[in-house]
Amino acid sequence: MVSVHVVLRGCVTWPTILAGMLLFSSLAKSSQELYEVEMIVFANLDADAIHAELWPLNPGFPNYSQGRRLKTKEGLLAERKQQSDSLEATLERDSPINHLLVEEDTPIEQTGFVILPKSRWTLSDAANKLGHQYQLLLHTAWRQPITESAQAIYFQAGKSYNPSETNAETVYPNFSGTTGAYEFEGLLKLRKGRFIHADIDFVLQEPAKVDSSTVTAASHAVWLLNRDNWRPDTNVQLQSFRVQQSRKMRSKELHYVDHPALGVLIRVAPVEAPKTK
Repeated sequence: MVSVHVVLRGCVTWPTILAGMLLFSSLAKSSQELYEVEMIVFANLDADAIHAELWPLNPGFPNYSQGRRLKTKEGLLAERKQQSDSLEATLERDSPINHLLVEEDTPIEQTGFVILPKSRWTLSDAANKLGHQYQLLLHTAWRQPITESAQAIYFQAGKSYNPSETNAETVYPNFSGTTGAYEFEGLLKLRKGRFIHADIDFVLQEPAKVDSSTVTAASHAVWLLNRDNWRPDTNVQLQSFRVQQSRKMRSKELHYVDHPALGVLIRVAPVEAPKTK
């Protein structure tokens, strides 16, 4: 429920109209049907699974500029305050309105694209049961509206290859510095048709040695190094494994996206409207 209080004194001006537009935009967003999404991403550390295939030399990266990030509760509250302060300052400067107060008390858990507290996660048992051959990279849950053309969400997790945190530029010859800065990065887009569709474009990067004798124009064989105890040399680079899949999903069902290097568990369920007394 959104509670809004507006008090106006003076004539109606363009800033007043602007405030009204922002207000009704906020109301429209809050009335959208929300879904609760939970996702686990893990790396497959089984060397045999990796070595069984030849991998592209350059699988490319998603266009990360198309994605939005999830917010924390603290980040959302800070953003709300900043927007409120900015609107008040604009109205005080540009109009004869003496007072305008817009109060939006939408609960944090009812707001889209905000990370839910761990107490609301339902897949913790699955994450804890991952075997020793898997490395948990990401486990998170959030709420969002799902429409026919939803915006992608950008994720990054795992070890950082950022030069400011490591000597990645020296260690990894193919390090770009702008993309591929983390062990796991990617985009997830959830859109709605007859079913819910999950469009996944994820990239896993691990230190690897390349067998130059097997290099072809399109692929090569790689030997993954221990992600925590490897020793760099001239033959070591970051090997990228890109997963691009589109899945039809039924709500409330757990779906598994399989790949030799990367696994994804994802569940989507509609948020039930609060019961009215």
